[in-house]
Amino acid sequence: MKENKTYTITAIMEGAFMCANGCEKKGTDYINISNKVVIPNTVTKIERYAFSNCMAKNIKLSQNITKIEDGTFNEAGIKKSKSPME
Repeated sequence: MKENKTYTITAIMEGAFMCANGCEKKGTDYINISNKVVIPNTVTKIERYAFSNCMAKNIKLSQNITKIEDGTFNEAGIKKSKSPME
């Protein structure tokens, strides 16, 4: 990725945020996620295990999501969620 360039995210791939703030493994980098995750409206698909073991407490889903695959939030620390379907 180039600095100062804008990218449009349309999908969150398998394991993208797996273990964010929840795992420790030597020799492996994990993305550090804050307590709140907001999925932008450009995202239409979230793949398997994308947020598995993620310790974010709150998540707001995009109104344009058409597919959330099995295991996406497997063992995640989510306490509160908001989706346009609610």
